[in-house]
Amino acid sequence: DVRSETMEVVVREPVSSSVFYKSFGAPRPGLDVALPPGVYEVTAHFFPAVARKFLSVAAGAVGECVFKDAPRAAVRLKLRDGMGGPVPGKVTVIGLGPTPTPSFPPDDPVASGRGWEGFRNHVFPGKDGAEVELPAGAYLLTASRGPEHTIAREMVVLLEGERREAVLTIDRAFATPGLVSFDPHL
Repeated sequence: DVRSETMEVVVREPVSSSVFYKSFGAPRPGLDVALPPGVYEVTAHFFPAVARKFLSVAAGAVGECVFKDAPRAAVRLKLRDGMGGPVPGKVTVIGLGPTPTPSFPPDDPVASGRGWEGFRNHVFPGKDGAEVELPAGAYLLTASRGPEHTIAREMVVLLEGERREAVLTIDRAFATPGLVSFDPHL
C-alpha cells in the first residue's frame, strides 16, 4: 500500500554508513538484494514518509524487511509578517517523538516552484502558501528567513486524513544597511 509515485530504498552498514544498495524510482511490491553477512540499516523513503529498520543477514540465510507506507494528512503552510502580508522564507519540518522527520521528494525546482531545497525536510511556501502532504504524526514547524528576521515555531499534530493550516509569522528583527550576503552552497 504505497501512496507515493516515487520511492527510494537505501541499505547502509550502520557503523560506517557505507551504502551497499540504493534504488530510486517507481514503487515495487518486492525487492531482492544480495548482501554479505552483517547488520544493515534499511531506509525506505515513501516521500514524504520515512521508515527505517535494522536487518541482520547470516551466511547462507535470507533476511527480510517489510515496510508499510504511513497514513497521510496535509498542512497548508503560510508565512506572514506582523501586518498579515506574505513574506518569503523557509519552513523546516521536524518529526517529534516517534514521528520520523519527513523526506520530501527531489524534484525539478523550476517546475515545482519549491526551490532547490524542496527535498528532504524543507519547504519554501511562496506568497500563496503551500499545501504539504505528511504522514500522520506530530511535527515541529520552524519558519525562518535569515539573520535579519525572527524565527517562528509551531507544533502540529496531524491525524490520518486531516487537513490543517499553519500560519507562521516572521518579522524583520533589525536592519543591516550596507551589508550584502549570499548563499554559496546552491
